[in-house]
Amino acid sequence: PNAADPIFAVAKPEHFLRVYRSKDFLLSVGRIWQRTNQLALIRAAKKLKLPLVLIGPINDGIYYRECRRESAGCKVTFIDALSPLELASAYASARVHALVSWYDTPGLVSLEAAMAGCKIVTTDRGCAKEYFGDYAFYCKPGKIDTICEAINDAWNSKKDNQLKEHVLTNYTWEKTALKTLLAYQAALV
Repeated sequence: PNAADPIFAVAKPEHFLRVYRSKDFLLSVGRIWQRTNQLALIRAAKKLKLPLVLIGPINDGIYYRECRRESAGCKVTFIDALSPLELASAYASARVHALVSWYDTPGLVSLEAAMAGCKIVTTDRGCAKEYFGDYAFYCKPGKIDTICEAINDAWNSKKDNQLKEHVLTNYTWEKTALKTLLAYQAALV
């Protein structure tokens, strides 16, 4: 299984707040390209009138320019890349993390965000449901209305630590390395 570093579980928002003056926003971390589907996320954030922060390197310049055009007049912040500690602070500052990809496995960034206490919106494609179960909010990446509904439900849901505890219990690198070792040992028998 995929995993994340437990350092995200102790993330504090102060650094991100100081540098970017943002708190309580919709966040999406990932390379900017069609597969990650930021354009649909921008449209959903615009429709819901929510501030959106996109963090990640540009993998497709044409797609990035299309995202910039779509975000005109909206509160969308683009940040190229952050160190792991800065990224942890961004997660801790956000209210919801959304990864509305066409496909993901479940997205290391979703695991990191969950550890930092974010509510998670993710694609209904791939294996995200196997990782997050009923702790996350799911959408269809090609349907803006389902993206909006999942974001709205996550945004308005009560904050709790069940997802954070679930990810810490099951998806740290140490725990997934042990699961991988046990699988190899079973295969060798």
